[in-house]
Amino acid sequence: KLSLITIGILISILLISPLIDQQISNYFMNQDSIFGTLFQNYGLFPPTLILIISTVILNYYIFTTFQNKLAKILTLLISFIFTLIKTNEFVSETAQYMLSTSENIKNHKPMGMANNEGNAGNALSLGMSFFISLIIIIIITFICYQFWLKHTNNQELDHLFKVSLISFMILCIGLELVDSLKHLWGRFRPYEITDKAGHFTHWLT
Repeated sequence: KLSLITIGILISILLISPLIDQQISNYFMNQDSIFGTLFQNYGLFPPTLILIISTVILNYYIFTTFQNKLAKILTLLISFIFTLIKTNEFVSETAQYMLSTSENIKNHKPMGMANNEGNAGNALSLGMSFFISLIIIIIITFICYQFWLKHTNNQELDHLFKVSLISFMILCIGLELVDSLKHLWGRFRPYEITDKAGHFTHWLT
């Protein structure tokens, strides 16, 4: 019964929200908020951190329990490349956000205005971005191994492996799904809408 009530509430919210989403956004939106700008600029760090830690745990477990060298190498390469790419996205976008915030403050504009516009490469070169990403991964890997994983027993490691595997898969699917939806579906930004939202189309239509 509780599940049905919860599902009913969620469906109701989904059906009602397209009718009032613009009004809610306009009411709560404050592009000059320090709190909001900080979370917008650095909001990608938590999932990136979880992704890196999950990758470290996965590889540590595999390298300490698996005997097949090919499986070890393939797992390391695939997980490392994926994690490096996603970490680079975080570094690149964060650099762009920071540059945008700085420019907005300098030009006396709301600090959080359109922070996610433009090419991240303008703020940081591709090579430098990947270098910083690699350094971040190395530092987090060292901390995880030196102060945590090397002190775990087999039972704890088994538990960590299961948690990290689920976390890695959820993040992998989630990040790719969000990026795909942004490209295929688009997203609504209330501060870009003019003429009383004349050209805004609800996602249900």
